[in-house]
Amino acid sequence: MNSERKLVYVAKRKHRYWITNWKRFTLFAVFVFTVAVSLFVSLITEDKKDVKPMLAAEISSQNPTVQTHMYIQRDKQINDIEQEEYQSQKMEHLATDASSKCSTISASERELLERLVEAEAKGESLVGKIAVVNVVLNRVRDEDFPNTITEVIMQKGQFTPVANGSINNTPSEESILAVKKAVDEDYKVFGTDVLYFCNKKTATNRWMIENREEVMTIGNHTFFR
Repeated sequence: MNSERKLVYVAKRKHRYWITNWKRFTLFAVFVFTVAVSLFVSLITEDKKDVKPMLAAEISSQNPTVQTHMYIQRDKQINDIEQEEYQSQKMEHLATDASSKCSTISASERELLERLVEAEAKGESLVGKIAVVNVVLNRVRDEDFPNTITEVIMQKGQFTPVANGSINNTPSEESILAVKKAVDEDYKVFGTDVLYFCNKKTATNRWMIENREEVMTIGNHTFFR
């Protein structure tokens, strides 16, 4: 009887010992697993932090567009500054150029030009008068015509007012203003290749109309290149 109780007691102790050990093993396994997961997550996070700058650097080195992206804003600012300086210099150049043109025209040439405008474009608009001045100045610059205002205006067979004497009429304020706009302010109605004009309704010589390219008509005058 005693031996049976002893066997039962021993069996119970073994059973409790096994259960206890199993619980300890389970807890230890859970602990180890938790630590392992934590380490793994930590490593993954660190790798991601390292990979992002490395990947960005690699893309930057392989892609010139990405590599130069950081300079775009700076280059734009520099370009804007350069454009402002260019426009400023351009305006200064135009002012200097206009002053130079004014100084190269003598008082007698200016008066002759004003009288020609009055005779040729009396009754025309201010733009129409300026266009006549433009033709004279274009001829001065062109190699096929004389190189002074007086010689261009007085060239034989070129301007009717010279032949009929109307060039001696006193110029109006608007004719004087037209010369000022074209000469002093470099106002251009058309390009420098326009060298002729006439009234197509009253022209007796059709050479210009039949042989030159028509550019525009202002009032009664048609202009040709």
